[in-house]
Amino acid sequence: MNFRVSDQKSVPVEMMSQNELFSAAHDRELGAKIIELPYRNSSLSMLIYLPDKVDGLPELEKKIVGYTPNLSKMDVTLRLPKFKIEFSTQLNRVLKAMGIQDAFQKSADFNDLVEDSKVYVSKVIHKAFIEVNEEGAEAAAATAILTVRYSMPRPSSQMVFNADHPFAYVIRDGETIYFQGHYVNPN
Repeated sequence: MNFRVSDQKSVPVEMMSQNELFSAAHDRELGAKIIELPYRNSSLSMLIYLPDKVDGLPELEKKIVGYTPNLSKMDVTLRLPKFKIEFSTQLNRVLKAMGIQDAFQKSADFNDLVEDSKVYVSKVIHKAFIEVNEEGAEAAAATAILTVRYSMPRPSSQMVFNADHPFAYVIRDGETIYFQGHYVNPN
């Protein structure tokens, strides 16, 4: 399948497809479709915001700050690119700005933690990743699988959620957001 990175350009991408019961909505004011992909055995979920327009992501991202979607259970035909996004950053400067200074000095005292008292922190590196494929979604070090309860009655509402152009995503636990980003190009 092709992923439309703009109105004029498409690139090939490997897509996954599911027909399932999801919490979803189309918000006309937002100009987007929203779907919640729950993680199995977890209170985490991934919200995906798909703008109605191929080039609508920048405007949508401004609107969803502090936005709480009103979702309903419905039958959804979901087409979503398989993707993996990695992020890595060094936190030394941030931690020092928060007042953690001594740990980075050669005179740091870690005697209660290690036998060799000649240690100090040289680098603190934070790395996060998000991966979505047919087996489910994985975020950070926690593995989760998209799940659906089959015992619930099937609603009459239906939606096609074809994420074939740039979209925003949020991984959250209730109202607490752990990851937020966007998918704009498979390459």
